[in-house]
Amino acid sequence: MLAAAADITDRFGKLDGYTDNDGNSASFDGNSNDAPDPETNQVVSLLASTSDTRGTLVPTTGPVLPCAAGPVLGNDEAVRIPSQDVMTKEAVVFALAFVAPGLARAENSPRIVKTVLRGPHAPQGVRTEVLLPAGWTPGQPGLLMVFLHDGWGNERSFRKHGLAAVAIGMMQDGTIPSVIIGSPRHRGTFIADSPRAAMESFVADDLVPALESGFPGAGGSPERRSVWGILMGGYGALKMALRHPGVYGRVAALAPWVQLLSWESYERNRTWWWSRLLEPVFGRTREESRFEINDLASIAAATDPAQVPPLFIRTGSRDRCEKGADDLIAILRQRGIAVDAASIPDAEHRWSDWRRAMPALLTFLTRLGTGESTR
Repeated sequence: MLAAAADITDRFGKLDGYTDNDGNSASFDGNSNDAPDPETNQVVSLLASTSDTRGTLVPTTGPVLPCAAGPVLGNDEAVRIPSQDVMTKEAVVFALAFVAPGLARAENSPRIVKTVLRGPHAPQGVRTEVLLPAGWTPGQPGLLMVFLHDGWGNERSFRKHGLAAVAIGMMQDGTIPSVIIGSPRHRGTFIADSPRAAMESFVADDLVPALESGFPGAGGSPERRSVWGILMGGYGALKMALRHPGVYGRVAALAPWVQLLSWESYERNRTWWWSRLLEPVFGRTREESRFEINDLASIAAATDPAQVPPLFIRTGSRDRCEKGADDLIAILRQRGIAVDAASIPDAEHRWSDWRRAMPALLTFLTRLGTGESTR
């Protein structure tokens, strides 16, 4: 057990104050949101060396985490898988305010705004990156999308791992409409309400108002909003659909983290590793346990199926965590909740596999607000 724990620590770095996938000193406990970093209030222009930025891939390093569901993916869904022969260039331009003066005029290239969003459930602020499509200006209508990163990621993951490039390419060639995409940092919170952070309430109640006020014209109604995530972010997105169904009009998850959350199950399988990760969020004793109220199967059993927005779930056929998602999908369907679910052949728990699923996912999410029914 100790050897395994040491191996995990070597791979991931120290649990508190480890180095993240981007090479930055950070903490898994979520406290890295407490103060703005030097990059806050910047605009990042994404300048591609080719007009087909959908082909852009960003090399990734760091640990590969093992999670995932449904019938085999059809060939017609493998739409334009990103190639590896295009690289994205980034030019950082300092902004003077939250919505920089440069955003008041139309830009020919997409750009990222780095900011800190606050709300009643996160007065200290949550670091967030917002992707603005080319040509968008404040006040111009646009769909609003929220991306929730994996458990070891941060607000930069959407950009650093090539997901933004896929979205930009699809917007530029007209495959999907213009969409403003916000990516908040939630590392270490499991997108739950706990003494560590009220992140579930922030994503459900505070995030959308903060984005829509900071970027007027984005979203405006559930039918023009969507949320999706990877692994831990997929778990959080599904929680939004099942427990907060009136916020986002469509929800998707790639390789969502799904497992039985109960004190009894945790106590039976407790390890040093899981105690460090789970107990600060879900409780250290049976009396204070928050495992049960954050269990997706329990949440699904209590929700009103008629209120749940359209769902999209993709997992990998070679992903070790696929069974948990399969079990949840079966529960959802038993309750009469429609799920567009499939297992991607030969896909593992890798960013390249998640990028491969993005065209179908983004097409599903951006059907909102285009005159097509969301049911």
